[in-house]
Amino acid sequence: MMILFVVLLLLILCSYIYMQKVKLSKKIALLQPMVESVENIRDLLYYCETYPEFKYHYLSPTIDDLLGPGTLKSHLHNPKAIYDLVHPEDYALLEAKERGEVDFTQPLRFRFRNHHGEYLWFEEYATPVYENGRYVAVQGLFRNIHEKVILEEKLSNQAIRDGLTGVYNRQYFQQELEKYDALQEEMMIAVIDLDGLKEVNDTYGHMTGDLMIQATAQALQQYACENTVVARIGGDEFVIIKPNCNYTEFEQYIKKVHGYLSNIHEQIQMSVGSAYAPNSYGKMNELLHEADLQMYEQKKQQKQL
Repeated sequence: MMILFVVLLLLILCSYIYMQKVKLSKKIALLQPMVESVENIRDLLYYCETYPEFKYHYLSPTIDDLLGPGTLKSHLHNPKAIYDLVHPEDYALLEAKERGEVDFTQPLRFRFRNHHGEYLWFEEYATPVYENGRYVAVQGLFRNIHEKVILEEKLSNQAIRDGLTGVYNRQYFQQELEKYDALQEEMMIAVIDLDGLKEVNDTYGHMTGDLMIQATAQALQQYACENTVVARIGGDEFVIIKPNCNYTEFEQYIKKVHGYLSNIHEQIQMSVGSAYAPNSYGKMNELLHEADLQMYEQKKQQKQL
């Protein structure tokens, strides 16, 4: 009887242990997706103390995948190493974040250099930590948005560029015209039109005419200084906005363009009209009209030759 009782007790105990294992297995199965999700997060998570000293309490190993092997170790050893990787134009923003002087309700964008020497775009979602009213830490995540930013820039660039030549289009030119009309800048505006393009199209075909337009755009862009706006506003018509430029500088610019084009094809000729003002404020449309009239006057004279 005693033996039967012991056997029965063992059976009950084994059954209980089995049921507990089944329950545990079910719990693990439920938790497994969560564990895998955390392990597969590609965002860079961190918790960084800013006071009384600047140091990381946590920095996810993902940083090695994003910026290169050894980055995690070097940053845990020296938290200021992040300043060696940030793009020079984003340096001040990073300093402001360390001081708590940014709008934490908005995402921040930084560029950091990876081990290949390439700057990648990141978007940061940061939350400040305060103790007794003092900013003592910041926590958050960095997300790699490099491909997104490149696509944004590409689409934005396409919206303001002429499809045939790559110089700015009429829409962008109009924006710049309005911008400088509200500023006070020394200003030179030029209107340029190709001569004899119709004859070239009729004789050699429109593809040859397009090549002439592209060559002209390339020349105008090649010799333009950094703040010059070169735009194609019609079939063979270009406009130039050159702030901080006088007649002498403009003549040298056009001379270089003429020389470049004559080396390509002697048939590429331009009629050029220009207008100058020591102050662009409220004068941009007037300058454009004056340059346009001069261009047509020169074109008329070219036909009489």
